[in-house]
Parts: sequence; C-alpha cells; structure tokens
Amino acid sequence: MRHLLEIDDLTVDELHRVLDLATDLSPPRVLEGQGMALVFEKPSARTRNSMEMAVFQLGGHPVCIQAAEVGMDVRESVEDVTRTLASYHACIGARVFAHNTVERMAAEDLVPVVNMLSDDAHPLQALADVLTLTDELADGSPRDLAGRSIAYVGDGNNIASSLALACASVGADFVIASPKNYHLPNISWQEARRRATVNGTLLDWVESPREAVSGADIVY
Repeated sequence: MRHLLEIDDLTVDELHRVLDLATDLSPPRVLEGQGMALVFEKPSARTRNSMEMAVFQLGGHPVCIQAAEVGMDVRESVEDVTRTLASYHACIGARVFAHNTVERMAAEDLVPVVNMLSDDAHPLQALADVLTLTDELADGSPRDLAGRSIAYVGDGNNIASSLALACASVGADFVIASPKNYHLPNISWQEARRRATVNGTLLDWVESPREAVSGADIVY
C-alpha cells in the first residue's frame, strides 16, 4: 500500500518515474473500471478539474465529495469516512485543512491516499511546478534540472515545503527568502536538507529577496 502525502513519500527514482508518466500522452489505465473518491474540505476549481480529468484518463470514475456531504469529525470520524469510501473506491484523494487528516486516512491503510493539499504540504502542486521547470529549462527531462537555481520569495507555506523537497530531489538548487518568523517548518527543512546533501545541491534560506533572486534561473 503506497500513499502520497508529501514529496518525500517518493524516492528520487520514483519521483522521476512519476514525472515521466505525467508527460505520457497514453498513460497506463491503472484505474480501469474503478472509482476514486475526491474529498474537498477546501474547495478548488483547478484541483477538481485536473483531478477529475486525471482519473478519467487513467480509466477510472472520479466522485467528488464536498465537506458537508461527509462531515469529517462532525458527522463521522475521519477514520469512519475513510473506511466507507474505501468500500467503494480504489483510491482516495483529499484536499483538507489539517495535515493530520490525511495522515489519519492513510493510517487506515485500506486504499492509497493522495494529498491534494493540506496546511503542511502540496505535493501535486510541486510535481506540476517541476514539470513546468522541465519544460522551461531542461528540454523535457527533469534530470537536466541538476544545477539550475530556483528562488522562492514568500512565506514558508505548504507549497514552499513541497517545492523545496522536489527541487532537492531532482538536483536543483533552492533558495527561499522569507521573514525570520515565516520560514519553512523545521521538519520539512531538515528533510529537504537531507535530500539536498545526498544530491549535492544547494538549499539555503535568506531574509533578503534581492539576495535570493541573484543569479536565479527561475523566480517563484
């Protein structure tokens, strides 16, 4: 059973494999004849449309579920909702507030759980961002991002955390500029630093946006 709650749930080789599959115009129909529940505690136009079409392209049937329809931890516990959905679907995607919600869903270990966004992480956004970087800088190969420099200016939020992990995984340098009290959470920073060290890439935090963007190939 595999879940995708954050980028570091994928090994470096697995991340490259996911990115390769993302550009496949005829992806394997791994959800053929099966359903995927897409639970939206937080609404989103782009995530709903992209996920519904992705499930369809993989041969499956997407079922979108709004927060009021399941009432997680109000009408039923997160665990009960997960068990119910797993009775019908081959996979669950969840766009939630607390990251602990997707962790609790995954802990049931009944079907794969995909984090479509939580307060701590946004792995699908980071994968999409790396694909964009690949198109712009690397002629279609994520492995050619090695040595490129990405500057991120803003608070250390869920997107920054996942992007730092993704850049470290594909060998791109990542510098974030944020105020002292708005830096990445320590657990995300330490894991990103570990991956950067393994891949020989730069991971740095500064307070000056000017310093962060100096010499960068991409500014986010």
